[in-house]
Amino acid sequence: MDFMAFGRNRDKIVAMDGIGHTFLYDAATKCFRGYIPGMPHRAMKPMSIAVGDDVLFVMSDRNPQFVALMDRINSSSTYLAKPNWYWQSLPRPPFASRSCDPCKISTYTLVGSQLCVFVGTGTFSFDPESGAWNKAGDWALPFRGRVDYVPEHNLWFGFSDKDEQLCASDLTAVSTVRPPVPQKLWKDLVWQEDSKLRSTHLMPLGSGKLCIARFFLTSDEAEDMYKPNEINSFVVLAVVEVVSDEGRLRFIKHK
Repeated sequence: MDFMAFGRNRDKIVAMDGIGHTFLYDAATKCFRGYIPGMPHRAMKPMSIAVGDDVLFVMSDRNPQFVALMDRINSSSTYLAKPNWYWQSLPRPPFASRSCDPCKISTYTLVGSQLCVFVGTGTFSFDPESGAWNKAGDWALPFRGRVDYVPEHNLWFGFSDKDEQLCASDLTAVSTVRPPVPQKLWKDLVWQEDSKLRSTHLMPLGSGKLCIARFFLTSDEAEDMYKPNEINSFVVLAVVEVVSDEGRLRFIKHK
C-alpha cells in the first residue's frame, strides 16, 4: 500500500492499495473517507507533490499517467468537473514513453505553481492553469527525488544526485541556458560498514527546520549455513535547523 501526504499542514493522508482503491484521512477533522473513486490506472511507485491546500499531483515513471486528486469545494483549478474528492487525468507529459521502456524521473518539485520534473532528456515544467507542458532546459536539477521549498530562506532543499548529501538551490534564478547551482550544506552521511542505505527522505517542519530520515538494511549471517541470512532494517532520524549567518547558511542539529 502507498501513502501520500498533502494539504497546507500535510494533514491529509491518501492511501492506495495494490489494485488502485483510494482512501483519505483528514487529521485536522479526524475524518476518514472510506472510499474515493480509484485512479484511472494503477501507479507503480507513485511520486506525489502537493499543490496548494487541496490538490495532489501524482505521477509514475513506470507508466505515463499524470493525475491529480482534487476537491471541488476548495480547489480553484480549471480541471474541475465533478463534486467532492476525485481523480482527474491531466495532460500527458511530453517525455513519457509510449513503449514498454519507462522514462526514469530523477527529481521533481514545485516552483511557484508549476511542477518541474527532470528526466534524462532535460527538465520540463507543467502549468496547472493552462494545462501545458514546456521544456525548461536541457540541464538537470541537481537533486534526487522530491525537492521541497523552504520559504524562510527562499531556497529549495533536497538530496544531491551525486552523494545523497543535503543541498539547496535557488530554482527561480535559472533560465533555458543557465542551470541551477547547488549549495552543499551539511555532510552527515556516515553509517556502519555492514549497513546499506536503502532510501532517504526529507520533511520540512516549518520555521527553517527539516527532518531527515535515512532507512538502512543490515544482514546478519545465519549460524546454519543452510538457512538464509537474516535481513533487518532501521531508520536514523535527524532534525536540523537552517539559519542565515551573515548571508551564509549553516545548520544547527537538534537531538
